[in-house]
Amino acid sequence: MFIVEHIEQVHKKVKSGADFPKYIEEIKELGVKGFVTWVKDSYTEYFWENNIGTKSKSKYDELLISNDSNREKFIIQLKALQQRKTDYLLLLKTMLKRELKNGC
Repeated sequence: MFIVEHIEQVHKKVKSGADFPKYIEEIKELGVKGFVTWVKDSYTEYFWENNIGTKSKSKYDELLISNDSNREKFIIQLKALQQRKTDYLLLLKTMLKRELKNGC
């Protein structure tokens, strides 16, 4: 069994998208069988056997999410994240701002 603090310690090692597969392997070793993260505030539920688990606190204030999306813009922003030209929260805010500005 694990607690959120264990997972957060492992997550501190993630510096880019390239580190993410190792992160997943390490949390699996802790016993994590799955997790769900909400984009709106980065609240996460982690599960082990029989869908029993634990929850994290929100990482930031709730973001307004558009009902529409733009796949091409998202891919460009995702590549920027992978190349360390942005971070996750900035990626989200940029995408939401663009979507709202463009009336999408």
